[in-house]
Order: sequence, then structure tokens, then C-alpha cells
Amino acid sequence: MHGLADRAQVFLDGVPLGVLERTGSLDALPISVPDTGAELDLLVENMGRINYGPLLEDRKGISGVRIDGQYQFDWEIRPSR
Repeated sequence: MHGLADRAQVFLDGVPLGVLERTGSLDALPISVPDTGAELDLLVENMGRINYGPLLEDRKGISGVRIDGQYQFDWEIRPSR
């Protein structure tokens, strides 16, 4: 995941694959997409904001997702209930 500014739980067709955090390693999670396709879900948690120092302009959310080096587009974004 590229540009993660919070914490994201990653699911493929509803199956949990793992958790990525901005303070930890953002290395890729292993994803095996079948030829018929799959649905990728990211549940992004707002981890709060940094309110002092050089990181005062704290970005939130994600700014890009890549699978096999290709950026993914046409996301549906919705708030949790």
C-alpha cells in the first residue's frame, strides 16, 4: 500500500489478509487474485492527528493502492456505520 496515513485492515472477498499501519512496515501483503477477479476491501481507521512539531500537517487515509505494481482506480468510498 502506498501512502497509508492511518491503519488499514485488508480483506479479499471478505477474508482478512492482515493489517497495515503507518507506524509499521507497509510492505505488501500476499494477494492471490483469481482469473475471475476478486473484491478488495480496506477498512481504514483514523488514528488521530499529530498536533505539534514538524508533522503538524498530518494527512489522513490512503493515497494509493497497488497490486503487482499497478495502481488501482475507481474506488467506492463509504463511511462506517
